[in-house]
Amino acid sequence: MTAVDSLVKKHFKVSSFNEALKKIEKKEDTYFPDTLFVSKASFIEKLKQLAKEINELSDAYKTAQDASKSGSIIQGFASAGLGAIQKEYIQKRKAMVHHVSLFVKKNSNE
Repeated sequence: MTAVDSLVKKHFKVSSFNEALKKIEKKEDTYFPDTLFVSKASFIEKLKQLAKEINELSDAYKTAQDASKSGSIIQGFASAGLGAIQKEYIQKRKAMVHHVSLFVKKNSNE
């Protein structure tokens, strides 16, 4: 399970990012330019790109976390980079939750 799948599953009543995408694709085409000021295809493409970036940042974050704990020569560099990666990772996760929340019901525990 990817980082995006875990994120979407945690916050919404879907089991994966692909299931969320299917719900978004079901929305009528006119909704997107009227409400979001972008085409449906553009919105879905940007969402897929965001998912890819989140998954990549997740991998980089885990690597930096491991390196910062290892006591190696690169520990100082990894620790310094960890904060920047974490900030970007959190921003992109928040953006994903917001975008998906426009189309998919949130879990009742939120």
